[in-house]
Amino acid sequence: TNFPALPTEVGYTYDWESYTIAAEDITVWCDRTANIHTLKFFEDEAKTIQVGETINFTCETTEIDEPEVPVHPGYDGYWPQYDLTLDQDLEVVAEYVLHRYYLQFVFEGIQVGELISYNVEDNYEDIIKPEAPVVKGYDVLWPENVTLQYHHNYF
Repeated sequence: TNFPALPTEVGYTYDWESYTIAAEDITVWCDRTANIHTLKFFEDEAKTIQVGETINFTCETTEIDEPEVPVHPGYDGYWPQYDLTLDQDLEVVAEYVLHRYYLQFVFEGIQVGELISYNVEDNYEDIIKPEAPVVKGYDVLWPENVTLQYHHNYF
């Protein structure tokens, strides 16, 4: 049998409808089916920690309910952009950027010295306290130890 070539279109599979030869005219329709692909979200580059369930999608899918990006203290996480119109399975890996924190020294409601910027990868021992203000009749001292939280190395 000589059938015409099937249409081609990214994201779809075409096939001739099944039919039975009979002693009459026959019309054979072409079926168009959107290809089904999977979308997986991962917390890590090694793709060992999947976040949420595997999601099925087609090129006709316009929205996905993304899982929450896992929290890593000291980092801001997000899912990078991805394209659902590609005719393939997708794996999306969470991206993280350092969160910037600020430390200020305040005496009687007034900031003393510069605002100090730091992140969880900084060496906290390198933070230099500003000179304490001079107040006649008082010894003004900053606390000996300034404890900064979230010194983690997740990556």
